[in-house]
Amino acid sequence: MIYSAFITVKYLKDNSPILQYVNEDELQVYIRPAQDVYIQKALGTKFYYSLMDKISTTSLNANEIDLITQYIQPALVWWATHEFALYANYKFTNKAISKQNSDNSNPSELNEVNYLTTSIRQKAQYFTDRLTKHLMGETTTFPEYLEYYTNTFENIPSSRQNYYWGIYVPGGRFDDPQDCGGFGANPGNSINLNP
Repeated sequence: MIYSAFITVKYLKDNSPILQYVNEDELQVYIRPAQDVYIQKALGTKFYYSLMDKISTTSLNANEIDLITQYIQPALVWWATHEFALYANYKFTNKAISKQNSDNSNPSELNEVNYLTTSIRQKAQYFTDRLTKHLMGETTTFPEYLEYYTNTFENIPSSRQNYYWGIYVPGGRFDDPQDCGGFGANPGNSINLNP
């Protein structure tokens, strides 16, 4: 399998809040991890590798081109932007992790970066969810979406869970209102705060 990026640095700059003068070398390193981590999870390893192989051999059909341009690329732009935003203020050198500063600007404070990355992550999750819903409605067009490798350790089945809420409920499911660990959604299981 040959790695093929679904977006270029130019596409990233043209479709995100990242300014045009940001060094291409600095941005390029965020595209591959974003694609490998988030897009592969949404597509599943088999379909992900298949699309990359077809990009490298220029054998994409019209449906696959539409899938990439209308669904995959918008999600990847926001995931790559998210990855970049996490590290934009910092540089890793051989002496330390240093915070950048310039004559015309000041580095953002951590709470500002957290707010910004949360907003960017929400956009990325929205576009990834949009991609997943499209694929779920087009399983006859994209049968590889539901397939996965059975005899390999390098297998990530496609995921339909694209949002991370930061809440863990042991033994519970977020999508079942009857199974909320005894809290909230089922009035019969609510907690009486006024004994």
